[in-house]
Amino acid sequence: MDNGYASWSFFRQARRVLGDAFFTRLFRVGRRQLQRWSADPAHTDEPRNNPIDRINTILNALEKRGERDLALEGVKLLAAGRRASVVPYEEVSPNVDGVTGSMLRDYPALVTLHKAMMDQAGEAEVRALLHRAKLELDDTLAHYLRETRRAE
Repeated sequence: MDNGYASWSFFRQARRVLGDAFFTRLFRVGRRQLQRWSADPAHTDEPRNNPIDRINTILNALEKRGERDLALEGVKLLAAGRRASVVPYEEVSPNVDGVTGSMLRDYPALVTLHKAMMDQAGEAEVRALLHRAKLELDDTLAHYLRETRRAE
């Protein structure tokens, strides 16, 4: 999903707003390296992976090793600093017949989430269980909307 910015473009805009001095102190690199990191790859002979690209490389490597949840936690850490949340983009595909059946499937996920909270489980575990419960609720909503539209 494209958010309108390539990493180099975002980095260039951040440099414009925060200034090179901020980034040279933060990353302990010179101005030329900052220019490389924010250069449009289509117009340079020496494009460099900027810190955003490097984080993406880490997340992709985690996913390739089957650690999608850990990669998602990394993205959530970045979002949490902005008081935002991240929900994976997944198509909800109803797999239980009828709204009633789907509603019944919501309960185990909710009970598991509530039990983990009462047991004071770690934040990562609770967030993962919350995500599963939300997927179940999204599934129920999809059933409901599909059946409501058929009735119209």
